Amino acid sequence: MAVQFTENVPQMALWSQSIGGFIINFGIAEFLTLRCVEKFAGKQAAIACKKKKLSERINAAKKALASSALTVEEKKRSEILWAEISKLSQTRNRIAHNPLCPGFNKATNQIVWSAIDLKKMVPVGENALEPLDYAEIAGAALRVRDICQELRTLIESAPMK
Repeated sequence: MAVQFTENVPQMALWSQSIGGFIINFGIAEFLTLRCVEKFAGKQAAIACKKKKLSERINAAKKALASSALTVEEKKRSEILWAEISKLSQTRNRIAHNPLCPGFNKATNQIVWSAIDLKKMVPVGENALEPLDYAEIAGAALRVRDICQELRTLIESAPMK
């Protein structure tokens, strides 16, 4: 049985806020990939990079930072931060590139919110819903925000080559 309307989803406002915050903060991370490339590899490199997938832009940003005038410790820290953004991007991709929908958990008969994985989806019949947790998404959104603040500080504090 499918849920017809999102107003039937418990705590819909919290879902909207957590997903919205997550996507907004990831937009900042995406911008920072381009800013990093622009600052350390040049404007043309950033323009060439802008149509690439996020994972490719993160790699370009890491490469640009590696050739920057940051200290060894700052470079190591930026590597750790970009790696964490890469890991969090898996959830971002699930949310951003798949339909979000409510459904019923057969075991509990509770409404769950999920993203159907279009790559796994079958044209007819039931598609398994892997429940999402708005509190986890909200926590990830805040973590992405914190990472972006730290990366921005690192990027902007470094002298241009």
